[in-house]
Amino acid sequence: MNVEVYELNGSSITRRMGILNVKDEFTSVSVINYWGTLIAGTVIVGGVVSRNVINAINGKAVMVLDSWTNNGNSITKNFSRSIETYLINGAPYVIVSPRSNNAGPKVKNTRPVLNQIAPEWDAEVGALFTLPLSVVDQEQDEFEMTSSLKGASFSEVYDLNQLCTVDFQWMPTEAQAHKVYSVKFRARELEGKNYYRIR
Repeated sequence: MNVEVYELNGSSITRRMGILNVKDEFTSVSVINYWGTLIAGTVIVGGVVSRNVINAINGKAVMVLDSWTNNGNSITKNFSRSIETYLINGAPYVIVSPRSNNAGPKVKNTRPVLNQIAPEWDAEVGALFTLPLSVVDQEQDEFEMTSSLKGASFSEVYDLNQLCTVDFQWMPTEAQAHKVYSVKFRARELEGKNYYRIR
């Protein structure tokens, strides 16, 4: 898999571009050094990157999120990616690594499970109702949410207290006023695109 590795060395940054294999071996193809690039909490790497981002990805293999998304399952199936994204030169990147179970015994795949939520809520007509739904999955595989309520939607996945979370969003209409709705939520695991929180 084609990746980049950024290494912070004092006041300079080394950017290595190369290939990461399933054994976690990185082969560097090209190297660029950026000298004297630390400026008031930001780093200049052909553009502006926050110091926090450089610290978070220092020495780790990263790739553009679009590249991960557009790669086929035959390429990504042996790798995991971080839930978090990191803005580098205006583009979101993710940390990638070989899946942890490649080098060891097979790990049973578990289904995503919704954490408990309150049994009842009140929503106002014309006001956006938002309900955070946290999902637990040992492998942290990608999932999609569905609900039985017409007109409802879900936010993008985000990290809340180290849990994969999506917001259930619904804006009741006048026609839906003064009614009680029973809503079912379902988290369905998607194959081939794996999320993995990498620390």
